[in-house]
Amino acid sequence: MPSRKHQRLVVLLTEHPQLFVELVRLCSELDVPGDLELLPGPETVRFPTSERVDDGTVVVRHRNGGNYEAFVLEVQLDEDEEKRRSWPAYVVGTALRLRCPTTLVVVTPSERVARWASEPIDIGRGRMVLTPLVVGPRRIPTELSLEEARRRPDRLALSMIIHGDRPGSLSLSRTAMKVARELVASGDRRSIVLADLIVDSIRDDVRRTVQAEMQAETGWGKTIWFSEIGKAVADGWAEGRAAGMTAGMTAGMTAGMTAGMTAGMTAGMTAGEVAGVAKALWMVLRARQLEPTAEQRSRIETCRDRDQLERWLQAALRTNDMAEILGS
Repeated sequence: MPSRKHQRLVVLLTEHPQLFVELVRLCSELDVPGDLELLPGPETVRFPTSERVDDGTVVVRHRNGGNYEAFVLEVQLDEDEEKRRSWPAYVVGTALRLRCPTTLVVVTPSERVARWASEPIDIGRGRMVLTPLVVGPRRIPTELSLEEARRRPDRLALSMIIHGDRPGSLSLSRTAMKVARELVASGDRRSIVLADLIVDSIRDDVRRTVQAEMQAETGWGKTIWFSEIGKAVADGWAEGRAAGMTAGMTAGMTAGMTAGMTAGMTAGMTAGEVAGVAKALWMVLRARQLEPTAEQRSRIETCRDRDQLERWLQAALRTNDMAEILGS
């Protein structure tokens, strides 16, 4: 089963294809123009005897249509010769499906693994050779200014995932916690996911140190565990999607499967978003030791307006006054 670090890198680089392509430009001589459309690609290659797929694909498209370039992403935390033998199949399958030049990009937090992954893969007695493009830790900054981190939280997330569990990461972690707090307060889904990726990458001892500093700075009774907030929102969406799929299939039996599933998924995702934000709001209130009155609790529990819940969540991250949070 993939590790949490592996999954964090996959989520970050497929959710933020611009960051992925920036790494490609940094680590190679490939010319990827900046005026093209970037989007995550499909899962493209399945082996006849297994369900293994590549970690992700980023497709670079002409804005007027047509694929310009494709990059197959493989996140590798350790040497794995069995996995290495599958890489050529991923590249060839992707190139055939998308009909454009395709490059294998291996991202790893280990210099040892980077050296191993950089070795050419000979699949034809020297006549057919695949050479991966490898992004190792030396290519990823170990420090970012607060201004740069705020401007590009995706870059901050990458630095934290690669370097955040290493000795000497205290300065970077301080910056990360400040930016993560601001990302959560924004109420934006992608920002909350980034905050979760950032804080979940910090060493436990460093996280406790920074949280204690933030507690002294803000006067909160308890510092918020950002990863739990992000997980609460993500879990709410996941539950909503699952409920929506079930409702959609049931409705589809009588009203047309496609229409029913579409309506159910839409309703389920909306309900999931509401549930996720509400769950995050309650976590913040508990973390700040705020106890709403019965009337205030009822307002929160009966609210189904995601935008309103997000406004309350943002206010709860800034103030200790329940009346001010709920705007009453």
